[in-house]
Amino acid sequence: MPVIYNQVINIYSKKATEGSAEECEKLLKRMEGLAADGNEQVAPDVRTYNLLLSAYANENGPTEAEKVLQVLGLHPSLEPNSISYITCMDAYSKIGDCHNSLRILSLMEKAFGNGNVHSKPTRRAYVSALNSLAKSARGDAGTRAEALVQSMERMHRAGDADLKPDTTVYNTLIQCHKNSAARAEKVLYRMGKRDVVSYSSVMNIHAKKGGVKAAKRAQELLNEMQREDVEPNAHAFNSAITAWSRSGSKGAAQKAEGLLQRMEELYEAGNTNLQPSSRVYTSVISAWAKSNDPGSALRAEILLKLMWGLYKRGNESGMSGWVLMWRHYCHSLTYFANDTL
Repeated sequence: MPVIYNQVINIYSKKATEGSAEECEKLLKRMEGLAADGNEQVAPDVRTYNLLLSAYANENGPTEAEKVLQVLGLHPSLEPNSISYITCMDAYSKIGDCHNSLRILSLMEKAFGNGNVHSKPTRRAYVSALNSLAKSARGDAGTRAEALVQSMERMHRAGDADLKPDTTVYNTLIQCHKNSAARAEKVLYRMGKRDVVSYSSVMNIHAKKGGVKAAKRAQELLNEMQREDVEPNAHAFNSAITAWSRSGSKGAAQKAEGLLQRMEELYEAGNTNLQPSSRVYTSVISAWAKSNDPGSALRAEILLKLMWGLYKRGNESGMSGWVLMWRHYCHSLTYFANDTL
């Protein structure tokens, strides 16, 4: 059994440093040489090739990884399995190359159809393809993603229990609809179990859209998830805060700061998932910077000083946003000066 060699190759594969993939290939060649000399117990197996594939994916990217997949596909006694194809798909998905990720999925489906029972497309393979679409800049990403999920739903109804779309599948589909809040919401209410990622993803789409309607809807979703016993995290609150910041509506800054205060209260009560980050404070300061309300500069300055106090007490996560917050504060001073003229 090639277990010991595979363990060493696995170590090199995870390093992802220059030359690590080459070291993995040297070990594979050594195993092949020993097997050719009669020691068949150390002959490379599919896991050996999968580890080499992963090594090239980590160090050199998907193109070099696919070359290993092709070599494995031509092997006289071994065949690629699901992990082989998924590792290659993940490498393409990582850089948002949905064309090649979907192409590998197609090859996987074809191999399974041709009798390679170990290459059956799994839910994990479809999630990888969906991730590639979510990261891509394709205008039809949502449409392509819908087709994939609908295919999974059909196969599940036909009896393939392994392909039942789960929360992860639908959450990724929501992210593929990043340019359409309406379509994202349709997925939200079509899926079975919704979690904090489900709601936060839709809220984030509304926040990026901007406008009063989007802000109100983001707030409604934040309220709804709490009614549904889905505990909001900092990302969910920040999406709602950002939505108000970009709404341009009267009283938006007050609403944004009200959400920040609620976060602070819940964090002080023991909910560590709601520690406000510099990003959250920046969003609220931005809301005040865009506000024409009297005293907006003062509110921005108070938040800035509060953030400084948190940092001095050891909350270093707040430091990364200081430059951006200072810019928003200076912007708010401009509004304040105009109000007093």
